[in-house]
Amino acid sequence: MRGGAPVTTLVAGADLRETVWLNVLSAEERDRIYRDATQCIPNWVEPLVAGKTIPAADIGLERGLLWQPARLELAESEEGQSCDACGLPTSRVYTAFNKEKFNYTVEGLWHHPHSPRLWDLKKGERARDRYLSFTTMAPAWTWMNHYLLQREQHAGGGRQPAQVVTQFLDVFERALSARERRFAMIVAGYRVNQAAVLERRHELYSLPMDWRISERQVQRAIDEALRVKDELRRKTYGFAKECGAAVYPLAEQHFYQATGHRLHELLRQMDRREARVAVDEFIHALHQIARRLFDELTAPYRHSVEGMTAYAKFRRALDVALRESESKEKVA
Repeated sequence: MRGGAPVTTLVAGADLRETVWLNVLSAEERDRIYRDATQCIPNWVEPLVAGKTIPAADIGLERGLLWQPARLELAESEEGQSCDACGLPTSRVYTAFNKEKFNYTVEGLWHHPHSPRLWDLKKGERARDRYLSFTTMAPAWTWMNHYLLQREQHAGGGRQPAQVVTQFLDVFERALSARERRFAMIVAGYRVNQAAVLERRHELYSLPMDWRISERQVQRAIDEALRVKDELRRKTYGFAKECGAAVYPLAEQHFYQATGHRLHELLRQMDRREARVAVDEFIHALHQIARRLFDELTAPYRHSVEGMTAYAKFRRALDVALRESESKEKVA
């Protein structure tokens, strides 16, 4: 039902049993979200009609989660063979299948309970609803606000966390906070290019139960990390343009590799230290990493006059940009 390669976010419990139940919608939530659903029986019991147009709101939870509408015919082998699984010989073996061709259309975006959604705003109207997906090399933590925070209007669009995450924050968080100091969130998904899987992502984020008190600081840390990454890429691009060394494609990749573990460490520190101090130190570390990466990426090309001149110019520009950011942080 989700199509493509959407991100899945789940709440992780103390064990498998608790994890399963934390990611099941309550009857009240199910009835509220799918109150207009008229089609709730799975497709293998009540098949789709070819050529039919189906409003997404008509599809119930059970039918949507177990959507698979493909119709297959198993092709039996003319000769007996051995089973691939157990190795036993048998006279009746199915070695292929035929798939029935039929088209259908789903109007709108079905509300999947395990995926964050986002949308655009055009002339004040909500448009282009879609599931969050990994489309660039940016790591999963850069989308942290989409996993946790709902915004109806934000930077030209809106976002909504997965319903199971929202349910946990609204219903279970208070009950579990007496037992647990932290809650864990599983984020998983694929980065794809058409039919090719470029990257598989599966991460576990641990946040303090009272993380919403530090919500602004978490967002500040992520925003500054992305800004520093952009500055590093711009300065390495400028260096490359002047001396002919294509170092900028590596800048973003190396920055993410060097900073990902620091974001996890920041989240772990949030319940042990004052949030602003922890974020200040995180940002200072980001600036040092950006300077170090610029030096490392440009080092092989600084033996020529052109390379050294470009290095001096863009290293200074990077320092200026980072110092301006530090000044703004102090004022804020």
